[in-house]
Amino acid sequence: MFRVAVIQNQSESQRSGYANVARNLAENMPRERFEFRGFDASNIHRLFSADSDDALERFDGLFVSTNASSDRHALQILNDGAETIARFLSSGKGVFVSYQKKMSFGVGSEPREFHFLPPRYRVH
Repeated sequence: MFRVAVIQNQSESQRSGYANVARNLAENMPRERFEFRGFDASNIHRLFSADSDDALERFDGLFVSTNASSDRHALQILNDGAETIARFLSSGKGVFVSYQKKMSFGVGSEPREFHFLPPRYRVH
């Protein structure tokens, strides 16, 4: 069974059913082959706690859903967990990062810092 950690924006998933990616994937993928575990700003720290049953290394994939990084607390924990994510990737596991509106910025505005992916995977 493939286990996938899904990080999602808590307020968006509560407001709109389509934004609850972990639930939608679980309902539409074969349950005997996949397990999708949802994380948001309230519990994302468990992915980066080595002694947690939800430690990232216990998963096969990491799915960062649309605008999950809009929550500053979630983004900070992701950035702080960059080394863990790098080890995860180098072990042959996968990461999918969906559209993150806060990664874009207009003329005269400062981009937010996204350091959770290793440098070779960062968008500049």
